[in-house]
Amino acid sequence: IDRIKKMIGAKSYRAEEPLFGELNGIKIKGRPDLILDDVVVDVKTTMDATPKSFGRDISNFKYHLQAAWYLHLTGGKRFLFIAVEKTNPYDYAIYELDEQSIEVGKKLMEKACELYGQCNLYKSFPGYTKDVQTLTLPKWDLTETL
Repeated sequence: IDRIKKMIGAKSYRAEEPLFGELNGIKIKGRPDLILDDVVVDVKTTMDATPKSFGRDISNFKYHLQAAWYLHLTGGKRFLFIAVEKTNPYDYAIYELDEQSIEVGKKLMEKACELYGQCNLYKSFPGYTKDVQTLTLPKWDLTETL
């Protein structure tokens, strides 16, 4: 924490503090890992902290939605990811999303809240089909012999 505080020149910090807010009439909540003045910091573990690989993680796991969500809750100006590798030597990298990625996250956040509001209003939540479905093993398993 001290290294990051010094790096961005923060004077104060809050860690894992539950926050509550509202977006378009929908109550929302979250618990950011760290807030340094007006900078929100989230620690993520990953197999590979390179920009290309962690960038895929951001897209696959919708971390940009989380960034927008926490910025909205905190009123923060910046959002940083600390991507920590899961294996020795546990190297890490620090990333900040560009404005366009945060905007995509905001749109996803608004759509999620809108859907949640509609589901609550009509007391109907999307889920899996209850019909019987047929599954097939992946091709690599189908070629194995016993």
